Amino acid sequence: RMMLMHNLAYIALHRGNVERAAALLRDCLRLGLELPDKENCAMCLVGLGCVATEAGQMARAVRLFSAGVKELRNLGVTPAPADQAEYDRYEALLRTGLDSATMNLLWDEGQELTPPQAIALALAG
Repeated sequence: RMMLMHNLAYIALHRGNVERAAALLRDCLRLGLELPDKENCAMCLVGLGCVATEAGQMARAVRLFSAGVKELRNLGVTPAPADQAEYDRYEALLRTGLDSATMNLLWDEGQELTPPQAIALALAG
């Protein structure tokens, strides 16, 4: 069910329905917390970073993206090729939308977030 929600969120995002994508990813994150499923939660953080990118919330996007990538790495998870392609595309958008000093500062801030802090940021909306 969680992967379906995750995939539906990316479909909504590609169709320009940022609000629907955000709602689906937040619901997916909440479900991941209940189970618990740390890998899914990390993927949702990255997904919500993608959503924030589309919404023009660049600082939020970088922090969420960075925190999610850190958690995936800590879990030893290598994203599926399709997911990695999405992540690469959104990371490139962030890097072109921000100067490198700002990007690096925000990336470091995301890396410093604890999982509960990152989840609180993601659910804060």
